Amino acid sequence: TVITITGEGFDKDSAGVTFTSDAGEVIEASHTEIKVSVPPGSAGAATVALTGGTGYVAPDASSLTFSWADTGGPTVSAISPNKGSVRGGTDVQVTGTALDSVAAIWIGNSQCEKDITQTSTATAYFCTTRGSPQGEQHLVLVTNTGEKVKTTTPYTYTLEVNAIMPADGSVVGGTRVTIIGAGFGTDMDKIYVEMGDMDCDVQTVADDKVVCETKPLLPAHQVWSEHTQEATCVGLTLTDLERTAQNTHNMYRRMHESTPDLCYSQDVAKTAKS
Repeated sequence: TVITITGEGFDKDSAGVTFTSDAGEVIEASHTEIKVSVPPGSAGAATVALTGGTGYVAPDASSLTFSWADTGGPTVSAISPNKGSVRGGTDVQVTGTALDSVAAIWIGNSQCEKDITQTSTATAYFCTTRGSPQGEQHLVLVTNTGEKVKTTTPYTYTLEVNAIMPADGSVVGGTRVTIIGAGFGTDMDKIYVEMGDMDCDVQTVADDKVVCETKPLLPAHQVWSEHTQEATCVGLTLTDLERTAQNTHNMYRRMHESTPDLCYSQDVAKTAKS
């Protein structure tokens, strides 16, 4: 709907019009007249405010109002579930009236892709969310005639971490860590977990839980030695190495007097392992 606002002192180059909190699209403006396209809204009155001008002629600023009429078009009473991952991919059901006249549903600035495997009716519309920034968004209905109907029904895009279990693990890796939260999605290929500077290999994914396995914190460095022995230096304490020696019968030796690194060696093939 295009309306005309008349008055004086408008700035034709920067005039703006808002309807309560939503901006209208200014189509044409002069010093005495503004033509603006009204944004979609729910049935009821909105306060009209002008920006970008030095003044205007009106009995009272609060008297500038615009009302959306209830035309008997589509309405929304609920969306279930009412929250999902910022990555999208959440199957939702929108309930209301006259939804068979709806061509598309948008959640904020992201269109909800209609689920053609489900049968939408006048009271139910099925669609799958797409990715969107975190936070609460409202549904906007687009009718078969192109009319936009803004609703007050909210949907929340979530992404949060509430707990990590266990909170510690071995420096040699291999610890399975469970991350509890919301909004992770269910596509393992789209989930990446990093702990400090180390990756944590994702094992399983659910929208509220991710399980990953830690990698070694201290990488091993291979060095060569004489004959058929190969030594590996690791940043462990002497106690740790002595304990390992008791279990694996490896020999230990210090590679260089000037380095604190302790090394263990065992007979290996001459071909070095990466």
